[in-house]
Amino acid sequence: MLEETIRRYQNRAIEELIAFAREMREADLRGERLSLCEGEPAF
Repeated sequence: MLEETIRRYQNRAIEELIAFAREMREADLRGERLSLCEGEPAF
């Protein structure tokens, strides 16, 4: 039971990292489409 709980926790953490990476990539692409410099999308 403990192993299954740990496995679910790890899978959720991985899924969240993947989602975060997707969001970062989308933000980068938006910046490219708008011809922004590297730091400008943050504003």
